[in-house]
Order: sequence, then C-alpha cells, then structure tokens
Amino acid sequence: MSKRRDWFLVLCLLLPSLLVNATAAPLPKKIILATTDWCPYACPGDPQTPGIAHEYITQVLADLGVDVEIKFYPWSRAIREVSLGRSHGLLTAVHDEAPDFLFTRTPTMAYSMCFFSKQTKDWEYMGIKSLEAIRFGGIKGYGYSPEINGYMEYDNSQTRVELISGGNEIPRLFQMIKHGRIDAFIEDKYVVAWSAKKNSVDMQDFKKAGCLKEIPFFMAFNPDFPWVMNVLKQLDSSFLAAKNKTILKRIVERYTGY
Repeated sequence: MSKRRDWFLVLCLLLPSLLVNATAAPLPKKIILATTDWCPYACPGDPQTPGIAHEYITQVLADLGVDVEIKFYPWSRAIREVSLGRSHGLLTAVHDEAPDFLFTRTPTMAYSMCFFSKQTKDWEYMGIKSLEAIRFGGIKGYGYSPEINGYMEYDNSQTRVELISGGNEIPRLFQMIKHGRIDAFIEDKYVVAWSAKKNSVDMQDFKKAGCLKEIPFFMAFNPDFPWVMNVLKQLDSSFLAAKNKTILKRIVERYTGY
C-alpha cells in the first residue's frame, strides 16, 4: 500500500512537467516580424545590408528551422500590426513600448546614446551639468533619455540646444560641428558609425565624447499565438550561445567598424 502511495506521489510531482512537454506547441515554420526604419539595426530597401538585428535574428531563427519575413512600417503601426495579429512579433522593442507583449528575457543587443565632438574639443559628457558648458545638437522629436529630453525641453530658448529635422541629419550635424555652429551632438553610436561610413565622413576629425548608459532591446511577441512560449525559450537560449555572440559581433563590425 505504501509503495502504491509513493508511486502516486511521484506521478503527481512529475505530471505538470510531463503535461507541459506534451502540450508545448512546436515552433512555427515561418514568423512575421514588424519593425521600422532604424538603420543600421533594421534597414529597408537593400537586401545586401538589411540591418544588424535583421541579419542576426534571421540567422538565429534559421538555425532553429524557422523562416522569417520582416515588414517595415511607421513605428506606431508596427506595434498595431502585432497587436492585431497580422504580424507575430516586433523585431526590436523595449518593454515600455509594448507592455502587453511577451518579451525575450535575454536582450538581442543594446544601443548607446553618445556625444560626438571635434577631436580637438576639450569636453566630455559627465552628466547633465556638463551640458551647460557647450552648445549641442540633436534630432527633433527623438527620444534620447528622460534626463536629456528634459534638458532639451527646459532650454526653450535653444541657446544651448539646436534640433534639426528633414532627413540626412547625421552628416548635417557633423557639418554643424565643423563650421562651429555646435560643439557636439548626441546620437546612437552605431547609427553614427553607419551614417559616417555611408556618407564618407572622416571620423579622424571627430571623437566620441562620453555616452549615456546602454539600453538593451529585445524581441517581443503577441501572446495569443500558441507557440510563443516555445519560441521565447529557444531564442533566450540562442542569444546566450557563444557561437551566436560571435556571429553578432562580426555583423556589428561589418556595419559599423566597432
């Protein structure tokens, strides 16, 4: 009798894991991911340089036997496409952008906002207070960080901040430094490296003059698809693999020189 009871207890302990394994939905054959134009992470229109995240995630999922289709939209629509189930997930996202989605636990990679100045400029970003010593530029409507955005909003007279728009902003900001209109500008380091490479900007004339804290980004999925938890588990494992970290490093180097 006691043996029978012992077996029953063992079965009760094992049953949940057995059920999970038995009912885990298989990986889909194809995943549709929505994103926006965010070079060099995701770049529309050029199959030779589709973007760092585009290439990396496509390769990671291919190793799992999953094909990927990536669709480009304005950012707010990309989120909506996933919410409505017309796309399965977001190629890149941070939690505040889509709090109702399910995210990978392991970040795909990170981006970092940095200040860039002339090589000869004796200044480095050391916190908000240090901005009072310079006039700097940025892109209108762009979210840098709560602190930087707050500083920009506070400086209503634009005596120390110059924001531009209209396209081709990075080369224009470099020219503004060159001609003395600003002392520095702020932008993601990979975006700057990619733009400088595309527009033949000689980076020997400029330097990175301090950075904000790195911000990791993730993949995010509509939770309604039955295979989502399995995909998230597989992606988390893949992103931690040394082989894939090496692949990502090589892709980043090819796009940015870093």
